Amino acid sequence: TGKIEEFIIGDGYDCFNPSTPFTYNGKKLIIVRAESREDEFASRALFFQKNESSDWERSEFPTFKFQDPFIFNIGSNYVLGGVRLDLTGERKLRNYHTVFYRGRDLFSFRFWFKGSARMKGLRILARRDGKFVIMTRPRKKSPDDPMGRGRIGFIVLNSLNQVLQSIPNAQILKGLCREKEWVGSNQVLELENENIGIIGHRARFDKKRNRHYRVIAFEFNPLNGEIVKNKTIARRNQFPPFPGKRKDLYDILYPAGIVENKSGDYILFTGVGDVAVGSIEIENPFTSKPIL
Repeated sequence: TGKIEEFIIGDGYDCFNPSTPFTYNGKKLIIVRAESREDEFASRALFFQKNESSDWERSEFPTFKFQDPFIFNIGSNYVLGGVRLDLTGERKLRNYHTVFYRGRDLFSFRFWFKGSARMKGLRILARRDGKFVIMTRPRKKSPDDPMGRGRIGFIVLNSLNQVLQSIPNAQILKGLCREKEWVGSNQVLELENENIGIIGHRARFDKKRNRHYRVIAFEFNPLNGEIVKNKTIARRNQFPPFPGKRKDLYDILYPAGIVENKSGDYILFTGVGDVAVGSIEIENPFTSKPIL
């Protein structure tokens, strides 16, 4: 059974859709999407630090104006990303992009680049051999995605100089979901067997337009895109019941990814119902050990 993480923040604000926790200068940190229940367009990405009571309290690091934060390393640089909204003058959603910042420490982030319009699930992995795996999430109608709701693509690059130009050329991974569903990558991991492991989500609408999100883990061979393993690893009913942000958002898990615990198993961190952060212990979901 999963548990809900406690965040110390002012009344009226929800913390959800986190990064994976990480250690920085001896501090255990996490970044979360924080927003009021009434205004999903006023999201901020906030840093929190775990305190002696195992709660999360605000940390001194900068605040960023985007949703669904994630963080990873490329060499000695930290890379911070999230989804930035483009609103009209009437505060209607016009567009959105995944944006990336990088810096040598958490105080020196500078804007790096933004991805293609209306593409979430854009992630980068720096492999041990010096190459880079780019995960994409195009939303266009095609034989693979007749509804145009979102499929996962990948491309392997020798350098990041051409990352933007390469995104449209990504190979679509087949067989991850049904016709009316959609999928996205949240965490990209290199495995010891040289396959790529993904912690992601698979989603659908029901007949009443309620959304249903599951956490999935799959593994693929980057030489040919062959899916080795694909399974659901967490569902909403594994966490305590409480209302979601809206009625149609109750059954949502939006994962950050996994971290290894002291026993050698893993803890999955995930957003729950667009109002909370949950964690749950799981076994290694891949056929080989992830390099974390």
